[in-house]
Amino acid sequence: MRPRFGQDSGEVRGEHEVTEGQDGPRSSQMERRVAELTREFFQAKLRLTPQSVEVRTKADLLVVSVRGFLAPAERAMMDRPGTRSSMEEYYRRLFDQLEPLLRAGVREAAGRSLLEFQALLNPSEDECLFLLTLGVGTSPRAGPHSPERGNFGEGMP
Repeated sequence: MRPRFGQDSGEVRGEHEVTEGQDGPRSSQMERRVAELTREFFQAKLRLTPQSVEVRTKADLLVVSVRGFLAPAERAMMDRPGTRSSMEEYYRRLFDQLEPLLRAGVREAAGRSLLEFQALLNPSEDECLFLLTLGVGTSPRAGPHSPERGNFGEGMP
């Protein structure tokens, strides 16, 4: 049985955990950069620091797991059916703003393109997963956002 948040589960809290990537140091650098960008995005957009941000790489798939990012009031609102769907839609739109930042971070850290970005929200467990499919080389679709600029606060839905 998986421990509930707030219990001692052995996971890193208030920090990001990066596992050693299959592609060696370049992959680890990319994982660290993606974890940093994800944490900064959550801090800037939600004014909350997630309990954990974990990044893992398996071949051309990068999985970012974020836990403990909902405010107490949001967790309570998730129990209401009408409110839950509105909250889920809000987070889907918000997470769309993370894609160009991660795209630039992956390109900067590893010289790879981001082919696909998918966000999966699990509000009952206070977690979300971002699945990033990586390509080879840089992408011509790279957005105008620069991770160094930190355009996190603009255009919040």
